[in-house]
Amino acid sequence: APAARMIYGNAASIFTGDWLLVEALVRVRRTGLYDVLDRALGVLTEMLDAEALQLDRRGKLDGTVSDYMRVVQGKTASLFRWSLFAGARAGGLDERSCRLLELFGEKLGIAFQVTDDLLDVDGDADKLGKELFGDLREGKATYPLSLVLDRKEGLRAELAAALDKGGVGADLAGRVAVAMRETGAVEDTKKLAESLVNEAEKALSELAGQPNMGDRPALGALSAVASTIAARRK
Repeated sequence: APAARMIYGNAASIFTGDWLLVEALVRVRRTGLYDVLDRALGVLTEMLDAEALQLDRRGKLDGTVSDYMRVVQGKTASLFRWSLFAGARAGGLDERSCRLLELFGEKLGIAFQVTDDLLDVDGDADKLGKELFGDLREGKATYPLSLVLDRKEGLRAELAAALDKGGVGADLAGRVAVAMRETGAVEDTKKLAESLVNEAEKALSELAGQPNMGDRPALGALSAVASTIAARRK
């Protein structure tokens, strides 16, 4: 389906997004769970800071995996973490259970983003509904790209020169993909995603063992979500 901006234009789409954000915060306030609202505002700050960092780093290929993780923690993991915390608080869970669900959300959020990065370079364009190497062409330093730049001599300088001249062509993008597979960057990215999912499921298992949890269908649903993250292909 076409994006909203393609139908209604950028201005209307941005306005609608702003309205939805305000409406979401109003609904959170109506719950009376003011700690949930406070954390939501904190998450918005984290997301804005991470987006600013990503914009500042765009086109710069001298970043580290640590820089990448700062962006992912702020943009993706923080929202996953808050969503699980909000649900836990609304469900009346105790502090320990809330912390475990936050941990589950954080690990799942990072795994989701790492997998998304991987699909951009090693996915199926038809299934994704978009061209591959979009992040690379925009100068975004993703996890697999950070790995291959550290492992393939001369590639960092070649990519930097291409970005300075206006963009990464299909030939260079193809060679980057080959280098990612040859250096193990693709496989190591898959392993990281799987490890993060395992950590998320460990937190969920610990939660299931908490007193008074009982047989909650939601735990099974969350486990099913976790199991699909690293395996998703679109």
